[in-house]
Amino acid sequence: MYIEKNEFNVITIEKGIKVFGAKGGYELYGKIDEMKNIAKGKKEHCSHYGLWIGIHPNEYYFIGIDVIDNEQSHEYTTFTVPEGKYIQNHFNAENIDKLLSEKCGKKYVEGENWAKQNNIQIDTSLFIEIYPEGMFDMEFPEMYYLCKVKE
Repeated sequence: MYIEKNEFNVITIEKGIKVFGAKGGYELYGKIDEMKNIAKGKKEHCSHYGLWIGIHPNEYYFIGIDVIDNEQSHEYTTFTVPEGKYIQNHFNAENIDKLLSEKCGKKYVEGENWAKQNNIQIDTSLFIEIYPEGMFDMEFPEMYYLCKVKE
């Protein structure tokens, strides 16, 4: 039976998260397996990341996977998610289509509203989507968003 998750917390990332990938669009999700094959130091349970970096109109999207150390290749590089406080939104949906098409866009706005209600200022220059390994096989897929808190 489906039970909706929609949890907000403030978390602290004490050591930067290293993401091996590339700038581009959603088409890069088709190269996740290639990234996993190239990365020498990928984590055992390797999440996928989508990072919105920068301020409009100069932001860009960076897609990649968890790695242990900085890595470089012909096509890929490492971006380190900085240490600090983040608003984490953990949510799910009845199926993968609803998660990606209906919930994702709404959750960013809900996060902004939650931050305002809790007197937390967010840094809009970094927004992180975390897709846990195996989420496409989950009965009720779930994922996370992180919004950097201004310090």
